[in-house]
Amino acid sequence: MVRIALACDHAGFSLKKKLAVFLEQKQYELLDVGTHGTEPSDYPDFVHSACKLVVSKEATFGVVICGTGIGSCIAANKIKGIRSGVCWNEEVARLAREHNDCNVLALPGKHLNYQDSQSIVWTFLNTQFSFEERHVRRIFKLE
Repeated sequence: MVRIALACDHAGFSLKKKLAVFLEQKQYELLDVGTHGTEPSDYPDFVHSACKLVVSKEATFGVVICGTGIGSCIAANKIKGIRSGVCWNEEVARLAREHNDCNVLALPGKHLNYQDSQSIVWTFLNTQFSFEERHVRRIFKLE
């Protein structure tokens, strides 16, 4: 079973709740590490928890959400073994997986509607890394 580590701050809480329902309907197992409300919170705390689950292989992927997605993406990429990208449409989500083998999707919770977010998450989770030599070479250089 594919496990998804979910994390957000207060700005991403509403979207995370909706995406959790969508992902459960699609038979994904969720590991929700918070936040669990709309009181102001610090995204690095929750993002780091989600990323540790991905690195330890307890989760297959992470989905992290803050207002712009940028802070969550930066926090995620501080963790060795994580490759995160901010995705705002299906094409960017597809390329994040296909070309960069991203394992954590960062979403801009204040700038996406639910339907677009659904499509982005679905595309991210269902796109495979290409394993093309040029992409493998570039990822190796990132390590």
